[in-house]
Amino acid sequence: MGQEEEIKREWQELQEKVRRERAARELAMNYREVYQLLKRSPFQMVKNERGLYFEDQFLTKEQKARDALITKLLRSYVYAYEKKVRHSVICRYLILVPCMGIIVAFAWALGGVFPSAYRRTGGD
Repeated sequence: MGQEEEIKREWQELQEKVRRERAARELAMNYREVYQLLKRSPFQMVKNERGLYFEDQFLTKEQKARDALITKLLRSYVYAYEKKVRHSVICRYLILVPCMGIIVAFAWALGGVFPSAYRRTGGD
């Protein structure tokens, strides 16, 4: 029994070793394939973003008009959103400052800010 278990264990270790070697070989092949692909790709240096723009040769007039319209819509959306944010900030301050003034005025009127009860009046 002991010898059979040892043979079985050695067989499993051998199978695991073969699996690891096969995986390492496949990984090395994948690295080589990626390297070859990158080596063949026509990468070019660009000095600004305009050099990155892709010009589609088969773009139709309708597609160009659609793209121009979408760009216009997105720009107007961004402008409207920025305007809305500025307006909401102004409105918040227009509400916050008077409210703080009212709170301070009430606190002063009720004697909370400058309490006269804590001042000593002569006679004690």
